[in-house]
Amino acid sequence: MDLANLVRYEEAVPLQLRHPVTGKPIGATFYVRHIDCDAALAVVDRHEGERRLESITDRAVKSSMDRTAEMAAACISGWEWGDASFDGAQPEWSPEAALAVLRKAKWIAPQVVGIATKIANFTETSKRG
Repeated sequence: MDLANLVRYEEAVPLQLRHPVTGKPIGATFYVRHIDCDAALAVVDRHEGERRLESITDRAVKSSMDRTAEMAAACISGWEWGDASFDGAQPEWSPEAALAVLRKAKWIAPQVVGIATKIANFTETSKRG
């Protein structure tokens, strides 16, 4: 067993978005990488710099909610809208679009973080579905 490649941090797994109240699938699929993927780690590094600045200036740069949205957005590597839409459209994926979606539809970020933090989703023996 190659320990260096046991966890595939950059590989995306499908997340079937679920209605925040009913828990039923809503038709959109987001592709999510592990919380320790390169893009998410870059967000962590940037947040650390902002925290240092906050401690020096005594002013909050970002809320924890916005930091969570940025971290979750960094884990999203694509999406398929199916029959769903966002603000009446099906936006093309980009890092900026992912962040805009999560900032407006705050209920999505916990679903993204939930799948991104489960290491079993990113190992050879994981079951997909």
